[in-house]
Amino acid sequence: MLYNALFLLSVLGVQTLTFVTWGLLLRLGLSWAKVSDVSMRKVVTATVIFALLDTLVIPFILTTQLMSIPLQLAGLLMSLAIIIVAPIFVVASTFKVSGLRAIQAWLPTILFSAPGILLIVLVYRPFVFETFVVPTNAMAPSILGTHWQGTCPQCGAPNYCSPRHEMQHSYDPLPMICDNFHVTSEEFPNETAYGGDRIAVAKFLTPQRWDLAVFEYPQDPTVSFVKRVVGLPGEEVVIQDGDIWINGVRQQLPASLEGLEYVSEIDGFYGEDMWGTAERPAVLGDGEYFVLGDFSAQSHDSRLWREGAPGHPSYAVPKSHMIGVVTTTYWPQNRWRAHK
Repeated sequence: MLYNALFLLSVLGVQTLTFVTWGLLLRLGLSWAKVSDVSMRKVVTATVIFALLDTLVIPFILTTQLMSIPLQLAGLLMSLAIIIVAPIFVVASTFKVSGLRAIQAWLPTILFSAPGILLIVLVYRPFVFETFVVPTNAMAPSILGTHWQGTCPQCGAPNYCSPRHEMQHSYDPLPMICDNFHVTSEEFPNETAYGGDRIAVAKFLTPQRWDLAVFEYPQDPTVSFVKRVVGLPGEEVVIQDGDIWINGVRQQLPASLEGLEYVSEIDGFYGEDMWGTAERPAVLGDGEYFVLGDFSAQSHDSRLWREGAPGHPSYAVPKSHMIGVVTTTYWPQNRWRAHK
């Protein structure tokens, strides 16, 4: 919860800095445009209206980014309207000036864009927090990608699967996993597609066992993966009877993962082909991690990788590839949760 609160405070801080600076630059622009009857009350009113408009439209923009191309375009147009059209209208109506003078008064406010972007790109994203949208369901139910949703026949909890691939027959049963980690198969799940989770990742945290971590895929560092860390530097990892064994000692799952079982056999792979089995334990060197997906039978993770980063075994995620630790799922609203 601490890092969840820190993420919220950091976002609030960035937003507050943005709006305060916007108001100060608006005051400068009003002087430049020689607008009369300018009071602090009116400047604050215009700034608050702009902030409210910006805040109200964010959920819509986030939602459309997870939908079809036309709706994504609608989100982009809405963003441009908030950035350009809305502030000019707010200035014109608040200070009773023409559109041209409102534009002149508004122009200095865009000066904050450059330093604001630099602050985010050079400081906030590299060292504090970065956000990601998750496309796949290898981490279901902890983190969801684009998915279909149903009801678990074992416990009645919501369960999830990836939408049927176009090459799959309509009658092929689809593996699904529920919030209690029960894995079942359904032939005809509800085919309403829901978008993937958006997550916040803390760049300043070092991954610990059971953390969710975002990292560069060792085989292709241009691709980012999110998995759960189960093996730490210098350890020997074995998956046996659904459990994780470290240096010969069975590891107790956190209460939040009760019911989760990791598999050491997957269709198309056998013990001699997978890492982390009793026959092929994963031995980690300094600065190396072993990672697994929560939807174990549907995850392409350390067990199955064929090629690793230079100088490292195929199953290892080097420390240099680690991006950060997932602290929060912040969107959609019904999926809000703290992971760290």
